Amino acid sequence: MASSERKRYLRFAHSHFLANSAFHAFSRDLIGNVNHLADQFAQRRLSWVAPTSSDYFEPEIGSGSIVADTYYRVWQSLPFDLHVRETGESYALRTRIRGARSTGSGTISFAVAISAEGHGAAYYAGLGNQNVARSITASSTHAWIETASSVVRLTGDQIVQSAQDVQTADAIGGTAVSAQWLRCTAEVWAATSIAASVPRLSGLQIDEYYAP
Repeated sequence: MASSERKRYLRFAHSHFLANSAFHAFSRDLIGNVNHLADQFAQRRLSWVAPTSSDYFEPEIGSGSIVADTYYRVWQSLPFDLHVRETGESYALRTRIRGARSTGSGTISFAVAISAEGHGAAYYAGLGNQNVARSITASSTHAWIETASSVVRLTGDQIVQSAQDVQTADAIGGTAVSAQWLRCTAEVWAATSIAASVPRLSGLQIDEYYAP
């Protein structure tokens, strides 16, 4: 996620660069290096957005079976990789969730649990779990939801739980060897304060901030 002194990207006329070509050639190199480092150390691990307002995910249980104030799983990602700090924890992950309620006046609570594959149910309900990001919306219009708890990370125990042995070749045409892979997934759970107001998920982004 980019940031700057002016808090936004700036556009310049092409003539401005031509008038100061010697200085700006060096400046562009510096800016290019900054952009390169930003791309290298802020990895987007997951990103999708529903193409229209008619495309979304609802709780897997089905809208007719929803009970108010009860969390249900809405969506689960495929496995993705993470870096691990020297402390054994993951680096920070920033989540952004996009969603809405179907109708009515209910409040929708979303929980994004990042964990070992298939273990999201063990964490989404725990208010103190640092691998869970929470968002709330009372809108029936799909939008990215602003939240104060968007930064999460996996503990050392959760990293160990996520590690799995996989078979790979030690070289092209070489023998099979065993290697560890962090098979983390993101699960989105949601609850509604009124059963008739169904949670709808229409986008999710997860960025990893990997320090150089």
